[in-house]
Amino acid sequence: TDDRYLNNFCHASSLLTWAYCLAAMMLRYSLDKGETADRIEAAVSKVLDQNLRTADIFSEGMTKVSTTEMGDAVIAALSA
Repeated sequence: TDDRYLNNFCHASSLLTWAYCLAAMMLRYSLDKGETADRIEAAVSKVLDQNLRTADIFSEGMTKVSTTEMGDAVIAALSA
């Protein structure tokens, strides 16, 4: 794995968003599906930019959501 990728893109994200990052990394580096990986990364970034956070990474000023709500938000961002 490319640890720099995980540390740069997935910094300060929950286990759920790490799973999305790992899926994007697999698509990009193992399956040569860079465009699909880009879409996943953009969706995760969009959700994190909306200050949505699961309890494991929640901090003051953020909106605490369940893992289901976080997953739904990423899926909605992918569909947008």
